[in-house]
Amino acid sequence: MDRFYSALERFTSSPFVLFGVSIIILVTSINEARETFWSDLRHAHMRAHHGLIVFGFFNLLRSLPDMHEAMERMAAARKE
Repeated sequence: MDRFYSALERFTSSPFVLFGVSIIILVTSINEARETFWSDLRHAHMRAHHGLIVFGFFNLLRSLPDMHEAMERMAAARKE
């Protein structure tokens, strides 16, 4: 069972997985916000998808340095 949790932690902490999940959150929440944008703006409504846009954007930013480092390590490993 320890192997399962270890593999699960490696998978969920992967910068590429975080990047992919962030893109999915951003795309789906922007799509939802796009449909109600003018109504929400007119009535000053803050909905869950507005918070998800911020959450997805900052998770995307958070994943970029780790992803860059991982790609540099992969490039260095190929040269060896």
